[in-house]
Amino acid sequence: MVESAPVTVVISLLSGTKVAEFVVPRSDTVLDVKTRLRDVEGTPIRKQQLVLNCDILRDEMRISEATEADALEFRLVRKEGFQFHWQVPHRKGASISSPEWSLETGEAISTKACTLGLRFYPSGFESKMHREGNFSVHVKRPKSSILLARVDVAGIKRERLFTSGGGTEEGWVNFAPHSHLPTTDTLDICLEVLHCAVVSKPTSEGSHITWDLRETLGRMPYAMGVPFTEEVRATSDEGTEIQLMVTFFPGGHTSAPRDHVSLWVSPLRGLEDRRYACIVDGSQEQRGSGESILHFPRAEVFGEIGIVICRSPSPDAPRRLRRFSDREYPGREPEAA
Repeated sequence: MVESAPVTVVISLLSGTKVAEFVVPRSDTVLDVKTRLRDVEGTPIRKQQLVLNCDILRDEMRISEATEADALEFRLVRKEGFQFHWQVPHRKGASISSPEWSLETGEAISTKACTLGLRFYPSGFESKMHREGNFSVHVKRPKSSILLARVDVAGIKRERLFTSGGGTEEGWVNFAPHSHLPTTDTLDICLEVLHCAVVSKPTSEGSHITWDLRETLGRMPYAMGVPFTEEVRATSDEGTEIQLMVTFFPGGHTSAPRDHVSLWVSPLRGLEDRRYACIVDGSQEQRGSGESILHFPRAEVFGEIGIVICRSPSPDAPRRLRRFSDREYPGREPEAA
């Protein structure tokens, strides 16, 4: 490979749909690519998040750092992040909170306002995982929420998707060596929120189960195997109470084809010999029985799940899911005419 050889950059959506393709020098940065994409495709730079292997790339990163090959594919997420900035004492621990902001827009107080917290441990958090000489940073998020955030401590950046727990503090026990920090009295800390939302719960009406995760997932990139799991109860047409464990993989199960999401349905009680029909994001209906893992093509806006319990003992009787409404929600883009 010639060091100065150009790279063909392909930009695709998370669904796999190709948006643009152009050739750039290896010395170009991610910001240069965003500028080219804005000129070609029209998305403002502030609303572009370029993704490689489920990592949202920093603007200053060079193409040469991303690949040694002569071609590279980025995934485009059209979503604008927002930032909170603080100055904290260099040698003292700090506990700081964001002002109340909207889960939906990132703007000032609304009906769905909440607060994020950040703790800075200059000597490290007390943990068996802590390595001597490293400082720690923890982030506290709202209960039952997910958070995709990037933390910048004096120019040292880390990014993470928080999905576990119920609003507990999580973060980096070994954020970076303390020796990498500047010798100033105060440190600049920035918390950049790329996505934050409360995890929605499934609902049921008779034999129909609906789980709308579109706002929760926010069209963000998720690694293969990242699960969202809930228990749900439904009632068969014969009046039997059925309990299922439903797991959705927005990045796909490890057995899924490329650019697919996965739905894992596991019976807990009452399903017996009944089958069930599933639709995800308006795709073609698929059926399962017992424990099943089903894969569906990933849509541009993903996370709308429907399950209906079929009659017993006639598993092949015609049965169709109710049509989902074309309701609008924050972040959804109008379909092309």
